[in-house]
Amino acid sequence: MIKYRDKTKIKSEIIQAILKKKETGELAKQQHIIYGANMNFKQARTYIPQLVEEGFITEAIVEDHKIYDVTPFGIDYLKAFKALGRLGNQTNK
Repeated sequence: MIKYRDKTKIKSEIIQAILKKKETGELAKQQHIIYGANMNFKQARTYIPQLVEEGFITEAIVEDHKIYDVTPFGIDYLKAFKALGRLGNQTNK
């Protein structure tokens, strides 16, 4: 059976992909997010603008490329998502 990800999971994976790229000292472009969050271009065009609008990530233009960074609010979202996941795992035991 195929297991689908919900919107909150996809958003958290986008934030994680940006943070992972940032750890290497590089800027996160859309293609890095697509690969890092295991998504397609159509999904990226849906979720990335939502995350920008919601204040979880920022978008800037650097050398004619859109680059993305995580806001403190986005980091808080990711922490909360992970905490809820741990809580869910504990209640399923």
